[in-house]
Amino acid sequence: MATREEVRAAAVAVLGGIAPEADLTALGADVPLRRALDLDSVDFQNFLIGLTKALGVEIPDREAAALTTLTACMDRLADGRRRA
Repeated sequence: MATREEVRAAAVAVLGGIAPEADLTALGADVPLRRALDLDSVDFQNFLIGLTKALGVEIPDREAAALTTLTACMDRLADGRRRA
């Protein structure tokens, strides 16, 4: 089961691979990721795939759209109920 901080760290690591030029240390937890990092739909899909691999969780399509901020990722993925 991943903690909130483990989810945050995984998300930041994945985003670092997708947007290496971004200053992720300044990224607020409630800032929309796509807008703040100028992620297109392919980048966002790669983010979801990276989270799936890093955390060993399954992210259903119906929930993927809700993972818009680091807080949303932590809220939805930290409990570990969707382990793959």
